[in-house]
Amino acid sequence: MATLQPIIWEIEEFAGLMGDQLTGKDFTITKQLTATELDFDKGREAGKIYSLTRDENITAISEKHEDVRENGFLTGIKETYSWYNYDGTIFESKESIKSLGVTRAEEEEENRRARQITYLQGAGKRLGKQKEINELFKHYENIIQSYKGNGGTVFLGAINSETDSEIIKILNKVLADGNTIKQAILNQIT
Repeated sequence: MATLQPIIWEIEEFAGLMGDQLTGKDFTITKQLTATELDFDKGREAGKIYSLTRDENITAISEKHEDVRENGFLTGIKETYSWYNYDGTIFESKESIKSLGVTRAEEEEENRRARQITYLQGAGKRLGKQKEINELFKHYENIIQSYKGNGGTVFLGAINSETDSEIIKILNKVLADGNTIKQAILNQIT
């Protein structure tokens, strides 16, 4: 029976390297791997999948990110790297925690909130609701800017306590997935 070896060992720059030696490497330096970003989850980067360029159905490496929080505050990002065999089994996995100081953590949170808003704008366009999203974003412009910069529940509160009948009509429009625009916004920001 042949010994399983990780796909990554076929690539000269990474041949024979293990866990700690591979963690955090720039896998984009080789043209033999293609990176695909995983979807963002409420503005948080979920990770990447690195597939063989010659056959993108073969995953060589996965990189997943999870928040580390203390008392509700973001303090780090747990990164899990997994290296795969050709049969799809994991050859080895390694976890590491990238600690974030106060400034870096706040910058990350602010970037996530900005990505949430960008996602809502992009999703609105793709779903044919650009006009409605533009009207909402104009109506909530100052609140959205405050949310992006400071977080908090002001945007959530504004959506939930809306009294303008035209804005309420827009918020209650049903999307293709059965959710309303309001539900889609709340799902993204909560």
